[in-house]
Amino acid sequence: MGSVRSIGLFLTLSILSLSVLFHLGCSGGTETETKTETKIVEVIKEVQVDVVKEVPVEVIKEVPVEVIKEVSVEVIKEVPVEVVKEVSVEVIKEVLVQPDVAPETSAGMDKLHPDVQAIVDDLGIADRLGVPGPSENEPSFGGNIFTRGLEPKSFDQHMYSSYRLRMTNSYSQQRLLRYEAGAGKSPTTFNVVPSLAESYSVSDDGLKYSFVLRDDVHYHDVTPVNGRALVADDFIYTIDRIKANKDTAVQQNGWLSKATSWDAPADNLLTIELSEPVAAFLQFMGRTLMEPLANEMEAKCEDFAQPECSHVGTGPWQFHEYKPGTSTEHRRNSNYWERPYPYIESVTQIFFGDERSEDAAFRTGKLDLLGIETCGISGERFRALSESNPESLYPSFIDTFNRRSVWMKSDRPPFDDVNVRRAVSMSVDRVGWVKSVLGDYGIPFGSYLYYGN
Repeated sequence: MGSVRSIGLFLTLSILSLSVLFHLGCSGGTETETKTETKIVEVIKEVQVDVVKEVPVEVIKEVPVEVIKEVSVEVIKEVPVEVVKEVSVEVIKEVLVQPDVAPETSAGMDKLHPDVQAIVDDLGIADRLGVPGPSENEPSFGGNIFTRGLEPKSFDQHMYSSYRLRMTNSYSQQRLLRYEAGAGKSPTTFNVVPSLAESYSVSDDGLKYSFVLRDDVHYHDVTPVNGRALVADDFIYTIDRIKANKDTAVQQNGWLSKATSWDAPADNLLTIELSEPVAAFLQFMGRTLMEPLANEMEAKCEDFAQPECSHVGTGPWQFHEYKPGTSTEHRRNSNYWERPYPYIESVTQIFFGDERSEDAAFRTGKLDLLGIETCGISGERFRALSESNPESLYPSFIDTFNRRSVWMKSDRPPFDDVNVRRAVSMSVDRVGWVKSVLGDYGIPFGSYLYYGN
């Protein structure tokens, strides 16, 4: 099968700004204060004249426009409830409900937020937005893909959680659930579907999750695992290890923060009980970093810092070689449960270290895929590559989860003080950062909700 060079554009269009997000351990009170601040700012900008006319005259007289911009949280609490309710409706309609992908279409961008549309028009990609449908060609086995990679500092997913490792893990590892993808499916819908679990159920009170594992899933045929079947105890071992590494497996512990017990009543049954309902728990189980690890490999290697141990998984490609500072190579898993996949014989990640080398390799055919990971490529690079290699572009979509943020650990000083977090937020020049760092291909925003969500 001939290699087709293509450039995956996880466009840094809608979310390429610096926002202040809170650790999953933030208290509910902190989130409430943040949402209130965001609404007031939006109210000042978005309130329609007809809404202002409905506000009691006394309030308008007592609150000059200049004062509104300086209102503190205490003053906000004193605003009459009627006014807050009236303003909230307008803000939600005008600011928040602007879907990037219209629900009724899976292949097009029916309605974009005006700020996003402006960037799309500037890049000249309006006719390229959408989710590709099925190929007209019959698939055939073979071929080697060379993709741009970023070298992880460690391959132990409970000690290091960067997207550099998540990218590498995706070839050899899998999770209970996964996000729906494929021809005509937009990855940004984040609908979970079964993967290693063939089915799942949730109790009526939302406190107990039961996952029934597939009976045809096996680990890679590597000593000492030797291609054995995946069992529920592998998830028990993995969750126990996550809980034992609270300082490093921070994200996983956040996702499992309400989990009070996990059990394997049978080899093919995993149950997890929560202290209170978690609306996004199924999505958490589909996230990268939640892959099951085989305890035999830790016994052999003492840790999972090296890929020959951590990459013994259930995925479509099996770890073959790691050249520090240069590349990783994964080869086709002939015993993969989801037959006939994969068609591609091998996937090689190349660690370039600089963008000029990456672009030169792409232009000369030494690199097949570029811009497929979380960070994508900048608007300037896209413009240059689309001019030099127009045949290498394929339709893409707006990635609303692609953003740049400052993460603060709000469970420890000094960021456990909301005033410190506010000071950091106020000190960030979001507009200037987007202009200087992103070449103006981004949208400044400052909320836990992603822009256009």
